[in-house]
Formats: sequence, structure tokens, C-alpha cells
Amino acid sequence: MTGSRARIVVASVAAVLIVAALCGVVNASPGRGTVTTIRAVASTYSSPHWTPKRVKIDPGTQVEWLALNYDHVLVAYGDNWTFDHPLPEGASVTKRFRHRGIFLFRCTIHSTLVNGVCQGMCGKVVVH
Repeated sequence: MTGSRARIVVASVAAVLIVAALCGVVNASPGRGTVTTIRAVASTYSSPHWTPKRVKIDPGTQVEWLALNYDHVLVAYGDNWTFDHPLPEGASVTKRFRHRGIFLFRCTIHSTLVNGVCQGMCGKVVVH
């Protein structure tokens, strides 16, 4: 391939990638150093909940739980991880997920476990 032909091919590929990114076609995966935030939300108009309730991340991504209002106690449930942190109003806590799996979490103040199934303020981190 000649130099001018190679430049045309590179420019064409770059243009396609830019258009695809602008249209939302390219799904960039978060990598190391990326932080995904999950907010604890409670108000007089809605029951306490995590937003988002489910996140899908790549290995190496750090998740931050943030208590926007009210106090929470963030704990893991299920058998594949341990995590237990008080989360006072305005506070946050983080964890980097290095391995693939499904990691379930809940607020012990605003949820219950019935036969191992969470009801109430429950969420999940999926590391793919």
C-alpha cells in the first residue's frame, strides 16, 4: 500500500470511529482507575433505594457507594465476598473489583433477607 493510500485508509477508519462514538455505537469499557458511583437515595416521596440498583463493570473498576441522605449500613450478602461498612449521611465508601463475578449488596437498615433473597434496598455489581 502506498503512503497516500495508507493515509486515506487511516483517515477513513478514524472518521468512522468518530461518527460511531458520537452516535453511541462504540461501547467504551471502563478500565483501571475508573470509578462507578452508586447512590443511596431516600426521600419522603419514595422508599430508600440504590441508584443504579445494578452496575456492570470491567475487572479493576472501583465502585463508590455514596449516602446522599439518611444513614445506611452497606453489607455484602451471598457467599462470594465480604463487605460491611457504616455509611452515614454524606459519607462514601469504595471497593475495587478485581475479579469477575456477581457481587450482591444491601443496606441492613432498609432491607431484609428472606430465605437468602433480599427485599428492599438491595443491589448488585456484575464484573464481566
